[in-house]
Amino acid sequence: MRVFVLSFLGLGFFNGLTTWLEGILAPNGISADEAGLIGGVFIVGGIAGAILIPALSDKFHMRKPFLLGCLIFGALLLGPLCTTTSLWGGMGYAVLLGFAFLPAYALLLAMSEEIAGAEMAGMATGILMMVGNAGGVVVIILMDLLHGSTWTYSIGFMFVLLLLALGLAVFVKETFHRR
Repeated sequence: MRVFVLSFLGLGFFNGLTTWLEGILAPNGISADEAGLIGGVFIVGGIAGAILIPALSDKFHMRKPFLLGCLIFGALLLGPLCTTTSLWGGMGYAVLLGFAFLPAYALLLAMSEEIAGAEMAGMATGILMMVGNAGGVVVIILMDLLHGSTWTYSIGFMFVLLLLALGLAVFVKETFHRR
């Protein structure tokens, strides 16, 4: 159950950030085109991280420390990304945030399969994706309601999501040994 809640929070964070990135960065002097580049670099960093981090998790036979690392680095990089005033700074923070945070979902997919077992892995993956997408919808709507004339409350809300996820992830049991 915790893995599903983590998916809700994590995909909620991801979808909220990517949906509202242009609006968050606009007051900092970042144009719509520049925000698009920053968002693209975020995804590219995430693809690279989603290749490397789960491979390291497999090599070291553990999921939980890598999941915790993804959440910690996500929390540390959110503020600098959302307050950057330069394209290059934004791209740098975005590639790091993508690389560090996005692999968490790949880890959650592996953990759900390890918890559910081979017979139920498909259903567990489906539920994980459904709950994560629901989180995306809820967070996007809440961020829109929270932002008002400034995005400060929405950014704070995303930070709280990461802290909640981190607090919950501390209590997730290691799943690698269940294979």
